Amino acid sequence: MNPQTQPATKKPLKSLLAASSGNLVEWYDFYAYAFLAPYFAKEFTHTNDPTLALISAFLVFMLGFFMRPLGSLFFGKLGDKKGRK
Repeated sequence: MNPQTQPATKKPLKSLLAASSGNLVEWYDFYAYAFLAPYFAKEFTHTNDPTLALISAFLVFMLGFFMRPLGSLFFGKLGDKKGRK
């Protein structure tokens, strides 16, 4: 008796769109920050140099971008140890 294997999904395009939209929602905050950084950089920094203000805004962006995977390492291990029981 050999059972027939079925494909994982009958509509690969639907799966691709669902995965892509989920990834877009997950990264939306970084897209919005990167797009709006030139506009709010001079409002939130105490400098008269627009280049320095933009660099400061993108340094904050870089910090958030690199802290996300580090946070996932920390909270992933915490969740594995003390997760739902």
